[in-house]
Amino acid sequence: MHARAVSRRSIATAALAAVVLVAAATSASALAGSASGRRSPERISGTWNLVFADEFGGGSLDSSRWHTCFWWATTTCSIEPNHEQELYNAADVSVSDGLLHLRAQKRDVVAWNSTTYHYSSGMVMTGGRKGVKPPGFTFTYGYAVARVRVPRGKGLWPAFWLLPASYSSRPEIDVMEILGDSPSIQRMNFHYVKADGSRGDAGLTWSGPDFSAGWHTFGVDWQASAIVWYVDGVERWRFADPSVIPHEPMYLLANLAVGGSWPGAPDADTAFPSSVDIDSIRVWQRATPPSSTTLVPANATWRYLDDGSDPGAGWRAPSYDDSRWKSGAAILGYGQGSETTVVGYGADPSRKYVTTYFRDTFTAPDPTTLRGLRLNLRRDDGAVVYLNGAEIYRSNMPSGSVTAQTLADQATDDGNQTFTAGIAPSLLHAGSNTLAVEVHQATRDSSDVTMQLSLTATPIAATPN
Repeated sequence: MHARAVSRRSIATAALAAVVLVAAATSASALAGSASGRRSPERISGTWNLVFADEFGGGSLDSSRWHTCFWWATTTCSIEPNHEQELYNAADVSVSDGLLHLRAQKRDVVAWNSTTYHYSSGMVMTGGRKGVKPPGFTFTYGYAVARVRVPRGKGLWPAFWLLPASYSSRPEIDVMEILGDSPSIQRMNFHYVKADGSRGDAGLTWSGPDFSAGWHTFGVDWQASAIVWYVDGVERWRFADPSVIPHEPMYLLANLAVGGSWPGAPDADTAFPSSVDIDSIRVWQRATPPSSTTLVPANATWRYLDDGSDPGAGWRAPSYDDSRWKSGAAILGYGQGSETTVVGYGADPSRKYVTTYFRDTFTAPDPTTLRGLRLNLRRDDGAVVYLNGAEIYRSNMPSGSVTAQTLADQATDDGNQTFTAGIAPSLLHAGSNTLAVEVHQATRDSSDVTMQLSLTATPIAATPN
């Protein structure tokens, strides 16, 4: 939801039958119509598999899929940094008449922290309860859609959104956010982390019909190259910067918040109880995932400089002469025991070299034929990656310029985690290209260094129409 300061998510999928979606221009009236049309699938072009569907046809919520609080809570929860006034609890979540009801009530309830909340409400999510209950469903790329009837009233804040299975607060894809005092405005938001670690936010508001007056579908098509928002089957916004688009599993959330910094407190005209009603939630994935081409394999041979010297800024450029550098295959480093190539750190184990430099030259096709690039990096402790002289990714490093003596931030993964990032193909050259990586230690007596990188490309031609 909007400007969230907290975290949540994660999942294990239930296999469902493959369903072919025929390319169609679906009208808003066909999707937002009477009960007889509620079971029709949302349609956008292409061939898709239905990987998750809950039509809420039983008499109770499917607890194997859904949890009724955020990942950090078992019974009651709220998002305090947003100054929300509701306490989420299972009693305000119900299933009847083929619908999921998330109800907000004006009543005093005591929370886990002994705070008294003056409103209670309902939420559901498929991320599970960390360490207690496994995720009910996660997915990477796909079309998530919900058919919803929202309430009207100041201070009411229904939402349908996605969060990462890593239980981080970002990236966050807000499929639908509607404030009850402006029920004809759909707010579509994306909150992400930039390559340098800073936060980015993008969004669009779209004025439509009074969404509280009937049923409407809200969907998002999340792919490697773009995120596209739909209202009643019609595209309303597109975000297309693949360098910050998520490439990790995410899970589903739906909730009805009350009050908070954004919507404000309910007023005397806000009706209680109120509910957001959900007819169905579905996730589709493309039947034929785009194939990828490896540009730099994980076991590539790299040139490296491990003598403690500072090569200057020119070392990142394709024209730099690295012929006197050593060479070896990845994994490169020392101290882990899994290295293919062991690099040096100097004569004094208590004052090891801060920075080790790596370069690799590879061949790429015409970048206009590529849909996206995916970078995979293992690093210990921190690293900055450059493509053809331009910085494309920074991990566990301070912002600003770096030198051979710049220390990394403290790392908790010890080089055993693979970090991924989407890279814009426009940074490539048709033909020869150069990747340059500098790996920095957090302390000069650090026990190990790790560097392993791979780069893959997804061609446009491989994506279904």
